[in-house]
Amino acid sequence: MEYYTKLEQGRALNPSVSVLNAIADASDLDRSTRSYLYRIAVIESASGRVDPVSIPTELHQLIRSLSDTLPAFVLTPWTDVVASNAVGARAFGIDGRVEVTNVTRRLFLEPDAVALYGDWDEVARDQVAWLRYDLAHHRDEPRLSQLIEQMLEASELFAKFWNEHEVKPRSHGRRVINHPEVGVLDMFYTGLPLPADPRLTVVTWSAPKGSPTAVKLAELARSAAEQTAV
Repeated sequence: MEYYTKLEQGRALNPSVSVLNAIADASDLDRSTRSYLYRIAVIESASGRVDPVSIPTELHQLIRSLSDTLPAFVLTPWTDVVASNAVGARAFGIDGRVEVTNVTRRLFLEPDAVALYGDWDEVARDQVAWLRYDLAHHRDEPRLSQLIEQMLEASELFAKFWNEHEVKPRSHGRRVINHPEVGVLDMFYTGLPLPADPRLTVVTWSAPKGSPTAVKLAELARSAAEQTAV
């Protein structure tokens, strides 16, 4: 694992295919993790250049035009929420007018995060695995590497999960959230990368029509609309 770590840190230069195969075999890596290993081996270390993130007007219109009961937000590889629709903001406590919500920092550093999720351990492990996947695809993004370095120092649990070397893309799944206003929200999520800017992922949340969660999402949507009207 020492050489594996050097690859992630950009300290192992030009490893051969045979070396990579040997590492993958010795570590018994699955397909996603092997892909991650090969990718970080051939990408140059971060350049330190920071490109601003611009949210296209069409993307704002898209997430705002989704069903009132379909929470949605836009996420960067360093897990900042850079846009959301009204019900998404209400469901996840996002208020971009006050400060940028960072999903990773909230999950590991805010005391109420454990109570928010029905299975915090699974959510936290997935979040770390997604960050490792994103690191391989955005090696030139200093905000991502800075977040990981900060979290390794700030959270023992983050460091523990990071050292498990799990890798997975943010695709789809199920989450149970204990919302402080409406109670349990049992939702399915889908992550949709934006082709025009691979740094942006639209995350949508849904529940079966007529289900208790759909009713609660409609309640949150009404509450959000009333708040906006004030």
